[in-house]
Amino acid sequence: MTQEFHHLKQLKQAQRGHHPKGVDVTQEGECAVKCPACLHPGINLPLGWERKNPVQGWIYALFIAIDANFHLKQKVVSLDDSDPSLNCSWAYFIEEQSYKAYLADCMHISQKVSTPYCGSD
Repeated sequence: MTQEFHHLKQLKQAQRGHHPKGVDVTQEGECAVKCPACLHPGINLPLGWERKNPVQGWIYALFIAIDANFHLKQKVVSLDDSDPSLNCSWAYFIEEQSYKAYLADCMHISQKVSTPYCGSD
């Protein structure tokens, strides 16, 4: 019941509740909220930001880090048959079968090993 309530609330907040063709025409990612920390030209980037002083280019760079508090334990379910998704790929999680197919296609690509930023081990 709670999962259904949150699903309906998400559809309402994404303005999908009163679509003339119903919620089934919702495309992948349409219910996702834009990250306020990410740079969006015209929203949180000034006009002409590309032509600013190159020395201050770091101001407009996107820094990505791993948040230790972020977890996906709610996504871990026993089976999709026993705990189906109500909005598969409408927000932050993509459709599982296409994701697994993508991973299978990328298995031959080796991951580049990164070094610590400060140079220490």
